[in-house]
Amino acid sequence: MIARDEAERLAACLEAAAPLVDEICFVDTGSTDATVAIAESHGARVQRIEWPDSFAEARNASLEMARGDWILVLDADEVIRAGTAGELTTVAGEPDVAGAFLRFEHHLGGGSQPGNLLRFFRNEPEHRYRGLIHEQVSDAVLASAKARNERIVMSTVVVDHHGYHEDELEKKDKDARNQRLFELSAERDPKNAHTWFKYADSLRGEEAALDAFERTVALIERMDGEERQEQSFCGEAYALWARELLEHGEVDRAGTLLRTASSTCQATAHLHYVTGEHALVVERFEDALHAFELCRALDGLPQVQVPAPGITGEHAEIGIGCALIGLGKVREACDHFGRCAREYPESRLLSQYAARILGDVGEGDRALEICTTWLASHAEDAAFWRLGGELLLEFGLVSEAGSFAERTAGLADGGGVDGAVLRGEYRLAQGDLEQAARELGAIVEPVAEAARALLALLAHEPVPDEVDRNALSLVLTRTAAAPVAGRIAEGLARADEDDPLATVVASLVGMNGAA
Repeated sequence: MIARDEAERLAACLEAAAPLVDEICFVDTGSTDATVAIAESHGARVQRIEWPDSFAEARNASLEMARGDWILVLDADEVIRAGTAGELTTVAGEPDVAGAFLRFEHHLGGGSQPGNLLRFFRNEPEHRYRGLIHEQVSDAVLASAKARNERIVMSTVVVDHHGYHEDELEKKDKDARNQRLFELSAERDPKNAHTWFKYADSLRGEEAALDAFERTVALIERMDGEERQEQSFCGEAYALWARELLEHGEVDRAGTLLRTASSTCQATAHLHYVTGEHALVVERFEDALHAFELCRALDGLPQVQVPAPGITGEHAEIGIGCALIGLGKVREACDHFGRCAREYPESRLLSQYAARILGDVGEGDRALEICTTWLASHAEDAAFWRLGGELLLEFGLVSEAGSFAERTAGLADGGGVDGAVLRGEYRLAQGDLEQAARELGAIVEPVAEAARALLALLAHEPVPDEVDRNALSLVLTRTAAAPVAGRIAEGLARADEDDPLATVVASLVGMNGAA
């Protein structure tokens, strides 16, 4: 083990591990709390070292201390689950086994994500970590096993990882340290594809990520085909770079990357998922459905490349539903979203998405049922009060929508933007234009802006040059069967023929009426 200032979490780790091992080799990298005392109280041999700016160097210092035939590597925030560790003895007794992946459950605060890590392996001189950060020993163990014709097995030992539960200040300190180590690692070993992959992954969402991923993939493409297939991070690198490119609108380039990865790399959950996203964008809905189904099939299975939370679950299910709609299988998509809302009752994203999709395709009753079910246990969620209220407006049930609107007024901060927009839409539907204008205020949001433009048209006031046509269509749909509908018709009759907004409104009213 290596640790620093882990007094709060260390005891639980060692209490679970101590009965399973012959010795505890502990490297402390500068603790100022009771970490060392806790380690020693559990029988650990402790070596104190100055932090070497390298996780691999610190890890290897602990490996050098080991005298046994097998190595079990744990961090202070990892606890072997009771009743699952017996297989370690079985694995260690297999003469042709070089190491074993342990099944990790990464607890994320709002749920957990399974993954595999190679943390149990023979104590051999060549089994050493590499990398200043996100250090890896798997390459060394896999290479050794291949040379000796030995196996790497997947064990049933479960380790609960609680390291994501850290306060914001601790996280910021670690992020700053990690960024410095990534940069230093790339400088020291500029041709290490895995280092560049981890560096690029840490930059996701930033412009610099594109260059870092490009460098990563250039290094991957120098690998021979067998190595590229063996290293799971290769496919992950292509997938995450393609995702960044999609965010920047580079759809064709993303597609080229995904096709290359699918034919030359080991598949990962993210590779399936991003392939599905790309297929939706280019309207290849059969391909999208297939990719999202492959992603969903991995849900709950341990994976070396651990996907983002929900990717193999609710996110994949949403993708499947969208692909079904793209294929024209609306009834099947509606049944799918309804089932998913029941199967993932605590997934806010899926419930919200399902309600919106069902409402859009005319399944308003089912959409409203999803909203009310969610609100029964999440009564402070203004976004769902708004969604339910807007559905009621579309049904022409203005007074019922008013009860939803009034509920938002009692929420914290009046339900924020969602509460204010719903109350504004409700007042507009009622025909109370002054109150609608007060509720909508100066909110910068498409529906609010569209509603304000309609108010300006009815009041013969200057209207904005540009209004989101989709948002305006929604506002008109929600007022079509409301008291204000007559005033909108009168406003259109009085408007100048060359009024661009009046022309658009008249066009949308006609389209909505025809629909």
